Amino acid sequence: MLDEPKKRYSRKREQRKIKFDILNAFADKLNLPHTWEWSRSPEIEPPNFLSTEDVRRFYERACPEPYDDKEKLKELKKAIINSYEKSKTFFEVLMQLKNEKGIEKDSDLYKSANVLRKTFHLIKSNPFYCPSKQTIMAFVVALRLDEEDARALFSSAGIILCSSRADDILYDCIIRSGILKRKEVDVTFINSLLNELQLPPIGSEVKEDKVKKTSKDKHNFMGARIQK
Repeated sequence: MLDEPKKRYSRKREQRKIKFDILNAFADKLNLPHTWEWSRSPEIEPPNFLSTEDVRRFYERACPEPYDDKEKLKELKKAIINSYEKSKTFFEVLMQLKNEKGIEKDSDLYKSANVLRKTFHLIKSNPFYCPSKQTIMAFVVALRLDEEDARALFSSAGIILCSSRADDILYDCIIRSGILKRKEVDVTFINSLLNELQLPPIGSEVKEDKVKKTSKDKHNFMGARIQK
């Protein structure tokens, strides 16, 4: 029973160390300047009269491990948070593209994209919310984006089109072809094509019962994969 508090402390310390390693690796990936260097040399030396054990404790207090230095860890977390707060959210990128296209009302945008108002409100109110790939593609079609802007919109939601999924390949073909510049092409037209290919529709207001789903094409509806 006497060893229990010691084990609990050791576990918490090990968890702090793991958290520190993750944060440090995260900071490296974000290419953050290492302003959180830790010094292992105390500014003062321990008194000569201290025992060996007391000297050890002195150095533990004077030179804490990085994961034991709460102020430095707080500085590290703040640097990480500041780095991604500067990047634009999906909604900010979407609004920038909307303004560039001269669309005044938000309702005009989400209605032309066949996106539910509640879905749009969720995107607007929660900066960490990432809409589905189908919703993003609906906005791409509604805004008639070129390849560069379309990929920027997908990227702002942390989504990259995959070369092994049928729907992703079709999205890529549509974006690359430049057909979105033609007035005949809209979300309804794209959904008609997707339906014929037994792929999921874009937007969030399309009735699922309009899409033919059989036991044979169920896998394709959920996201077909190209056989290589």
